[in-house]
Amino acid sequence: MASGMKSRIPRGQQATPKGPSGRLGKLNPIFQKQTSAMEASQLSPLIVKQARKSGKLNLSGKSLTTVPERVWTLDSLDELEIKSLEMRISDSARDEEDSKWWDHEPLTNLDISNNCITSISPSIKYAAALTTLMLQHNSLCTLPNEIGQLQRLKILNLSHNKLTDLPEGVFGLKELRQLNLSFNHLEDLSESIGDLNMLEKLDLSHNRLTVLSPGIGFLTHLTHLMATHNQIADVPPDVGNLRVLRELDLSNNEIPSLPLLGELRKLEIFRAEHNNITDLPDFTGCASIHEVHLSGNCIAELSETELEALEQVRVLCLRDNKLEVIPESVTCLKNLIRLDVGNNGIKDLPACLSLLPHLSTLTLDGNPLRTIRTDVIKGGTTRVLKVLRGQLSNDLSPSMNQNSGLPGMNAQPWPNKYNMKSSRSLNLGMRQITEVPDEVFEEAVQAEVYNVDLCKNLLTQVPSGVTLVAELLTELNLSNNKLTTLPTTLTACKRLQYLEVSQNLLTDLPPNFDAFEQLREINFSFNRFEAVPACLYGLPKLEILMCRDNKIKEIDAVGLGSIPRLATLDLSNNDISSVPPQLGLIRLHCLELAGNSFKVPRQNILSKGTPSILSYLRDRLPK
Repeated sequence: MASGMKSRIPRGQQATPKGPSGRLGKLNPIFQKQTSAMEASQLSPLIVKQARKSGKLNLSGKSLTTVPERVWTLDSLDELEIKSLEMRISDSARDEEDSKWWDHEPLTNLDISNNCITSISPSIKYAAALTTLMLQHNSLCTLPNEIGQLQRLKILNLSHNKLTDLPEGVFGLKELRQLNLSFNHLEDLSESIGDLNMLEKLDLSHNRLTVLSPGIGFLTHLTHLMATHNQIADVPPDVGNLRVLRELDLSNNEIPSLPLLGELRKLEIFRAEHNNITDLPDFTGCASIHEVHLSGNCIAELSETELEALEQVRVLCLRDNKLEVIPESVTCLKNLIRLDVGNNGIKDLPACLSLLPHLSTLTLDGNPLRTIRTDVIKGGTTRVLKVLRGQLSNDLSPSMNQNSGLPGMNAQPWPNKYNMKSSRSLNLGMRQITEVPDEVFEEAVQAEVYNVDLCKNLLTQVPSGVTLVAELLTELNLSNNKLTTLPTTLTACKRLQYLEVSQNLLTDLPPNFDAFEQLREINFSFNRFEAVPACLYGLPKLEILMCRDNKIKEIDAVGLGSIPRLATLDLSNNDISSVPPQLGLIRLHCLELAGNSFKVPRQNILSKGTPSILSYLRDRLPK
């Protein structure tokens, strides 16, 4: 300080230094790095007490960078707890019921997702009772080999991390049922994956894989295999060994061809959209196949043999390929409900398409059609099929009647239980019936049917006998009738997976339809709905929602976003005036919006397909 100048600081008081130990260091900023002590404090005595009582510990979203070491030894007492226990014993104190250390539940469920954890301690081996371990949405680059000592682990979620490889210990988890490795940096998957022989669900999506490991062929209990958004160019024939596989998704890869899939007798859903596939895969032997999605490939031709193998398919998506002709052998797809051949090079449609008894959605936009006027195509499927029926030559008309299943003068219009037993289905479609006696459904119960088809009749209400087969029913088709309401008693069909109620007079669904926890697909197109029924929001397994050609005015993006597995959404030909940008946040495989009154997105965006539409909507989200 210059001489002659007096300090303004009172005596006995020093200036506060600027630094960690000074005034500024005592500030409590909103954003600060957590110390080990702070992170350990997240595991308070109360949380420990609750975890020991329930066997579950939730540390999700706590901004942790490391896992407190105490987590791995939660089943044992620490030093303070031992001393406290000794004091209580010496004082002859009685433990309360909820503090008896010998009565604690072992830690079986641990959720430390949505943190900033970069590594896991080898001490994880001490949490040997774990059956569920949630580590998704962290920053893990490696895993300790000791994770393999969790021999009771059944569910392991490692999605949304930075893993480049897996330790061999992971492949020693013999009880593992579900393994989620999506959104990581995996470039290779060891053949040791085949050692997880109890695995039922495997998700490898959004990685950097170039080859699908042959070891996957040894996963004989696998029911769901997801490997989307990789760089896979080779699918080994070993995939054909997955005899109980129900869903296979290989979309968004670089696959040029697929091996024989005929041994996949349980396969229900096949997706290989946006690849380089040039030929329709051979599905001969896939007796359960219901959905085939091959949009965005290079398929130029459909052979009769290939189509005959898809006799059971209900949904066939071949959008954005190189097709120029739809062969007349398409009539062998007698169960087809939805056919999407948009954005191909098709110039003519075979009139025999109108012979398909269940076809309710035919998407043709983006083709250079010459025999069908543009205004007819915009009029929707019903109008297109009507025009095609008018083009049928006289010699095909008797064939149509013959194949339609109309009883005519048949003395026995109702199927007997022996016929139903062989097909496990009750098929009463296109009989012009107004009611079905309960006796028919009683015989259906004895035949153990799981499929009831009542389409194209004159029903004004759902036959009460449907509830008699409720315990087995998984598929119900009520399309093309005169239904104005659906009964609340339908929810007795707890196993229902597919519900077809298109082309009726419905305006809403009963609110108790949220009880359909197994429902995978519902089609209520060509009705009078003014909104998507709220009872469908949140359904855990709903994947396909068809609601075109109604009077829907608004899109509830929040409600639709609450359907966790929604993949296909058709809202075309409604009265929608605006499209909320939040719709772009839903991970949809197929989105149809054409034929509404909104001005954005424009037609040039809609014509580019689902990925472009969703990207456009995301770009419009508020920053």
